[in-house]
Amino acid sequence: MAEPNITALRAFVAVAEQLHFTRAAQSLHMTTPALSQQVHRLEALLGTSLFARSSRRVELTAEGRDLLPLAQEAINVHDRIRHWSSRAQEAVVRVGFVHVGAPELLSEVFAAVPERLAGTRLEFRHVTRDGIASALRDGEVDVVFSWGPNWLDGVATRTLTTARRVVLLHAGSDAGLSDPTSLSDSDGGETSVAQLSAATFLVPEATDDRYISWALVDPRPDGGRPRRGPQVRNLEEAFAMVATGLGVHLVPEPVALATHHPGVSWAAVTDIPGAPFNMSLLQRPASTLLGRFAGLVDEYFPTGSTAS
Repeated sequence: MAEPNITALRAFVAVAEQLHFTRAAQSLHMTTPALSQQVHRLEALLGTSLFARSSRRVELTAEGRDLLPLAQEAINVHDRIRHWSSRAQEAVVRVGFVHVGAPELLSEVFAAVPERLAGTRLEFRHVTRDGIASALRDGEVDVVFSWGPNWLDGVATRTLTTARRVVLLHAGSDAGLSDPTSLSDSDGGETSVAQLSAATFLVPEATDDRYISWALVDPRPDGGRPRRGPQVRNLEEAFAMVATGLGVHLVPEPVALATHHPGVSWAAVTDIPGAPFNMSLLQRPASTLLGRFAGLVDEYFPTGSTAS
């Protein structure tokens, strides 16, 4: 037995919903004779009448009522497959971010995509630091931009730029600093990690102890160890805890500049290495499009550049 085609099923459903051949044909942008022909062919194929027709009305037969939900489901599945297929063939780069506060040059990269990679669409998604590798492997994202060093198996990471790190402080408080007078009363002051020896540091959530040690500057240049406080899962929690006075938190300067909280101020830490801003991809890019996108990023971030 031949299988009903999707056009015939659409014709049947349209008539079943309208109970009027002319209106159904108009809804499908077909002529009435063409729609009637599709319905007749479907009835012949199934070996049953689907409609009871008279000069005044059209009604579904019992068989037609049974078929209607099945036909509607088949059309829905068919349309979902078509949508999936068009998306799969679409030129899309899925961009993952771990933090806010990307360098301004990255916005220029994104703005250049329509011209340089014609027909390409960008999608943006948040990923956790621990989820970078799995998000790339599972195809959830194609590329991830993040602050701080990465040690990920099967992932190629390139440092695009670096930025100095700053400490987030509870506004109006010395945060336990040994020499609070060295801090400016407004954002943009400077301090050193040595002056932060008495402060409690919020600990970023991560399974990689190497990253946590880097994030906390542990050990310190003088061999000392930071006082560890509560763990924070994301930047929003960090700002809330700093504003509450639960601790201080180190972030790249562009992150501090991109986020405002009335209960938080910040000062640059001058005696520690800056934070790298990285682009991470699978070691074997999934497509030539992704390779072209990475090449475009490289044009805007020459080796050794510094974030503003």
